[in-house]
Amino acid sequence: MVRDVYAADDASPAVAGNGPVRAKYRVLIDLDPTGVSRVVHQFALSNLAPTEVHCVRVDADSIEVVASMEGLSVAVAEFIRRKLLQLTCVFEADCRIEPLDAAPQEVA
Repeated sequence: MVRDVYAADDASPAVAGNGPVRAKYRVLIDLDPTGVSRVVHQFALSNLAPTEVHCVRVDADSIEVVASMEGLSVAVAEFIRRKLLQLTCVFEADCRIEPLDAAPQEVA
């Protein structure tokens, strides 16, 4: 995997093998009418549609977006996470990567 020296991603998670993976994102965003569409647009960068997307207003100021994508590489999954963090409406973005053949798990 090629590392982005400017993103300080030395702690990128590694998944055995180079095959496709399942990425589960949890993104906390500002309560902005365009925030959800900005987040979903970042998933389009992989040229794959998310398998599921859930949005929940968690308090008066924020929305939690939980999304799953399958069939992308570890590098693309990490690229999307870093792009999410660059959005001004994003407070935090977490990505859990698992092999595609593993049983799906809930995002905590």
